[in-house]
Amino acid sequence: MKKIFCLLTVAFALCFAGCSTARVVAVKSSGPELKVGFFVDDGSRGGGVFQVARLLFHSPQLDVTMLDGKDIRDGALDKLDLLVIPGGSSAAQFKAMRASGVAKVREFVRNGGSYVGVCAGFHCTLNRPDRIALLPYVYVNKTSGAQGTLSININEAGAKILDVKPGKYNVYYSQGPISRAGKNWKHGSAEVLGTYLNSIGLPGRKHYDYTGHPAILFGNHGKGKVVATSFHPEVNVVNHCIFNGMVYAVTGKKITQDFPEKNPRPVRCVLYVGDTKGKARISRLLELDRHPDIDVKPLAAGSVPDAVSGHADVLVTMASDSKPFRSFVDRNKVIFRNFMDRGGRIIAAGSGIKAFEKHPNLIGVPNGKSFVDAVLNRN
Repeated sequence: MKKIFCLLTVAFALCFAGCSTARVVAVKSSGPELKVGFFVDDGSRGGGVFQVARLLFHSPQLDVTMLDGKDIRDGALDKLDLLVIPGGSSAAQFKAMRASGVAKVREFVRNGGSYVGVCAGFHCTLNRPDRIALLPYVYVNKTSGAQGTLSININEAGAKILDVKPGKYNVYYSQGPISRAGKNWKHGSAEVLGTYLNSIGLPGRKHYDYTGHPAILFGNHGKGKVVATSFHPEVNVVNHCIFNGMVYAVTGKKITQDFPEKNPRPVRCVLYVGDTKGKARISRLLELDRHPDIDVKPLAAGSVPDAVSGHADVLVTMASDSKPFRSFVDRNKVIFRNFMDRGGRIIAAGSGIKAFEKHPNLIGVPNGKSFVDAVLNRN
């Protein structure tokens, strides 16, 4: 009887998911869910944040809550198993948490909580007074503003801890922190699971040789476990196994992603959020990403012109009408004009409307309203 009741419950949920605003419904794996906090306050910025959000929110084994600095200071970590800090600016993340929030994170890990960090989240783990300081490694200032593909080697021990194959991986790197082992550490230990194999640098500038420097660190702080990468495993699909392995390394829980299936010809949407901060931007991404008729790509400003001049149908922006953004729009006015001449639409919310107010294909969305209907042109 119980089995029949459970089947009816699942069937009802699947029917409910067929409404006009699609939802992702996944059968949960056996065992308790991991309760995860995802830090999205100031400093958590860039396209990688959205990619991490997709990996977390589309994992049926996880129960994910977005956190800001105030949430942490108010004790939100007390109800969680895992804290994830994505890329961006570790200095800004530290400032958003404030000293009391940073102390809460240390206490959370020291008492047995788990921590996953990516890029800036890696920097937060390093032993310095203006970071969270969870591992006995220190910062080496030699990033040179470099971005691009680097090669790493995951050693045998690292492969076992991460539950991945050992050996060489090509990964996306974007000004990630370079570190070395420090001294006089009494709060735990750490080991290197993967190292860089080559150098990187901007054209015309000095290339830095990162060979042998840590790419993945794993250790403990008190009773808790910590793992972090100074590259971005979330960016390329082939490296998602590394991100999933990071969660496994600190929690013992294997996760998978259950991404929504897309229709054969979805609306191709480019999302640029600019200086929009906090939980709203992640929510905007997810509401678009979950819909089967929308294929959304979150991009930084520099990548938007190529995207809209290519195959995009819609540009969605929540950016402000700040001078840098207006300048960006003016510099690319020919590209945006051509985009709209072929039927491309621009959808903006809030003060972002002002940057495109002269464009005939502009659709304004009131604050707090969903972008889905506008993207699907159902207004």
